[in-house]
Amino acid sequence: MDRTADGRAIRILTLIDEFTKEALEIYAAHRIRAHDVIDLFADVMIERGIPEHTRSDNGPVMVAKKLREWLDKLGTKTLCIATGSPWENGYCESFNGKLRNELLNGGIYYTLREAQVLIEQLRHHYNRVRPHSALGYRPPAPEAWGLAPRPRLFVTTPQKGCLNSLQHWTNQSGLDISTRVYSKVSRSFLRYYYKVVLDDPYSVVMCAATPDGTIKGFATGTLDAEKHFSQLSRHRVIFALMLLRSMVTSPAVLRQAVAWYRSSKGKGAKKCAVTRGARTENWVWFPRDGSSILAGVLNNSHLRALRILGADVVHFEVDVDNAAVVRFSVGNGAKLVDCIELDDGPRRNIYKYDLAEKFAARRVTR
Repeated sequence: MDRTADGRAIRILTLIDEFTKEALEIYAAHRIRAHDVIDLFADVMIERGIPEHTRSDNGPVMVAKKLREWLDKLGTKTLCIATGSPWENGYCESFNGKLRNELLNGGIYYTLREAQVLIEQLRHHYNRVRPHSALGYRPPAPEAWGLAPRPRLFVTTPQKGCLNSLQHWTNQSGLDISTRVYSKVSRSFLRYYYKVVLDDPYSVVMCAATPDGTIKGFATGTLDAEKHFSQLSRHRVIFALMLLRSMVTSPAVLRQAVAWYRSSKGKGAKKCAVTRGARTENWVWFPRDGSSILAGVLNNSHLRALRILGADVVHFEVDVDNAAVVRFSVGNGAKLVDCIELDDGPRRNIYKYDLAEKFAARRVTR
């Protein structure tokens, strides 16, 4: 804890990985509540995985019922140290001492934002530059010179500024990533469609972006497919009008869209989309990026986000002719649930991931 120049309290929460000694996050705010801790943990778990245990003191936010219930649902056990025994949480307490000696005691902060910026600079230096004796005088996460920075992952909303970048690309050979409706519609249709998706409170959209903000890929899904389709249905008239423009270049697009809509509402002879429970929808990666292996990282991070938000099982559909996605999904642990033949020819597989099993707690992060 520290204070700004006007006397307002600054509370600081640190999250340390005991194995790598890396400072995963440092959260500074005037007040920290249980839901702030959940948000912090969730952000880290999306990229780092769900830990087997967390170790903490007995502060009110760390023993809050809401936090304990959330961690218990994820399979993460809590290890609280004995009252008045900071040595039982030695790695974190050691870092807190360095944070105070090397930063907090040496300056005056006029605003909370100033403190947050300086604290984040110290975290970056601690992880990337500062030598650690326990690691052979190497930093926990040294910067790799000459390598392209890994895109950051974030769960997005319309305010994140990536709406105009959410579109379906084609690869350099000219083959569509998707042979279905989305690859044939206009850009204005996709912009409106994703605006509706991002406005849906049940949607989970994750983007991968470079440091300059360029979107390299994204994945979309929903925690409640029934409510998701209901939200889309409210805009069906506007969608239909926008599809008329696409019919000039692809006359079959309206027929495919109507068949998909009727199926999603349970009106068609064959249901081509999962309409209950959690569901993933689109998974897109910029085709000219040589780091396409990160597309798999994006997919798994999106699945992990759905798990962290409470989904135990998630379903999705893949056209059989999309062989690359079929191979990846099977290799990634997806189980085939059903195979249907659509009215317009292609066959479609319906898969599911058991998220509770796939992301069972394995690694210890404290």
